[in-house]
Amino acid sequence: MTSRRAVSAFVTLAAALLLAATGARGRAAIGPHPLPLAHATYTTLDYPGAYQTAAWGVNRTGFMQRTIEVVGVFSVHEGTYGFLYSNGHYTRIDVPDSYDTYPFAINGHGEVVGTYIGKGGAICPFSWTNGVYARQNLAGDHCMAGGDYQTFGIDNAGTVVGVYDNPAAAAFEGFVQTATGRFTTVKSSELYGIADNAQLVGLTIDASGNYHGMRYSSPTASGIPFDVPGAADTVPHGINSAGVITGAYGPFHGVGYPDETYPGEQGFIDANGTFTRLDYPGATATGANGINDAVAAITAGPGSGAGFDVVGLYQAANGAVHGFLATIGPKSAGNA
Repeated sequence: MTSRRAVSAFVTLAAALLLAATGARGRAAIGPHPLPLAHATYTTLDYPGAYQTAAWGVNRTGFMQRTIEVVGVFSVHEGTYGFLYSNGHYTRIDVPDSYDTYPFAINGHGEVVGTYIGKGGAICPFSWTNGVYARQNLAGDHCMAGGDYQTFGIDNAGTVVGVYDNPAAAAFEGFVQTATGRFTTVKSSELYGIADNAQLVGLTIDASGNYHGMRYSSPTASGIPFDVPGAADTVPHGINSAGVITGAYGPFHGVGYPDETYPGEQGFIDANGTFTRLDYPGATATGANGINDAVAAITAGPGSGAGFDVVGLYQAANGAVHGFLATIGPKSAGNA
């Protein structure tokens, strides 16, 4: 099991869900659902031969943006690896000389970013484009010396966001780095998503160990905290250019180390302050991760106009963990 030290709170929430499928933890009840249900068309994603799969990032490309590209992770007995799903086909992503590979995001140019755990235990960022791997060069990057640099989001301009172990602050902090190398620290926050108009989303942890969402209109703007109504913990994962946010809400027991106790987890969509619940049909737990921009090709659900896609993972009634793609109509997310 990976600790928050290894791949941050972003990963351990999903890692806890994956662990539950093995029977190593009991499920903690989340209690009554305070949110209305978002209407969506779901597709299950299972990497061939894997015993568990989780989807993290999503993008549309091609003619009228009808081609869906999804990145995520899958587990087999020898380790955890990444994948790209496109046109019904899976491509394996496995950083050379690594123990585990976690792709988290993909942009409109097919650039994939994520985190890998090296053979020496280093936690480092990587990029992958059309089968070509590169270790990302981040300002002040000291991951090979034992620090942690983890990349979780990328926009179409090549700006990346993530979390790093800041030795000056003796804490995990968020960062933004542009394609030209300009590095900005976002203090007291961990950053997980970036939209093409520079909006950011992440979280902060209070003195009691509870998670709270943070959104930023730009890398230099002050953060605005938010919480899912009635939830003890709110963990945002993605944001699109319309400011729609996806994530998961708890409680996440374990006070900063949610893999210590399996959390009851449900997905949410925040459409400018209107919250709806994303709950895979028949699942015992659901986590919503990545989101793309609205496109006219999406017509699922009520209403007319453009909709968007959300990806994540869910636990089935038999304990198996699967990835999913949810296509959400233009009026479904806000329950309009």
